[in-house]
Amino acid sequence: MFDFLKKTPEKKEYYRNIRIIRTRKRVKTISIKIKNSTAEICCPIFTTKNQIRLILDKKMQWIKKKIDEQPKQLKFKEGLVLDFIEKKVIVTFLKGKNFVNLEGKKLLISSSKDSMDFRKKLANKWFIFQSRKYLTQRLCEISNKLDINYESVSIKGYKARWGCCSYDGRIILNWKLIFLPKRIIDYVIIHELCHVLEKNHSPKFWKLVESFNPDFKNNKKWLKKYGTTFILF
Repeated sequence: MFDFLKKTPEKKEYYRNIRIIRTRKRVKTISIKIKNSTAEICCPIFTTKNQIRLILDKKMQWIKKKIDEQPKQLKFKEGLVLDFIEKKVIVTFLKGKNFVNLEGKKLLISSSKDSMDFRKKLANKWFIFQSRKYLTQRLCEISNKLDINYESVSIKGYKARWGCCSYDGRIILNWKLIFLPKRIIDYVIIHELCHVLEKNHSPKFWKLVESFNPDFKNNKKWLKKYGTTFILF
């Protein structure tokens, strides 16, 4: 009658593709979590099947909405289309010597191994090299335009932030910025340059950002809404 609590060989329980996690801990509440675009419900071990069904049926629209709102992580594969420094490139795999090259709209990734992880490492090395050239130059241009001097710049990979500025003016930028629109890249650079002058996120800091980037609120919203897709790449 119901697509209910199907058990896999690992004895995992599901209802409508939602994993059910029973706990022996002394908890009285039932919670629903959304992670990596999948839902799971955590409940006390003796929660009845009917209780779980009623709760999930009632919350199904909310669950679907939250899953739709989850950022979609880019999956590295052949045919993936990336916005790379405002150019659309198509990931294309070749078999042979290890190299990466951009020919027209094709990002050719040639590897001696069929491993996807190995191909991605090759691609990332190339992206980081290109990013270092572009972001270093762009930071220099914006710094000169705003007349804000910084101590040094480094390009690194992060999964939780796009950039940072140390107390003594050393700026670090995330190489994955190259997948974002130019206006967003510029916003992040301006943000970090403003930290050279203002070390926190006080109203004075945001006023300074706005003076250099009047549309910063929309840029900030874009980064919050779409940025996770790219920062997890």
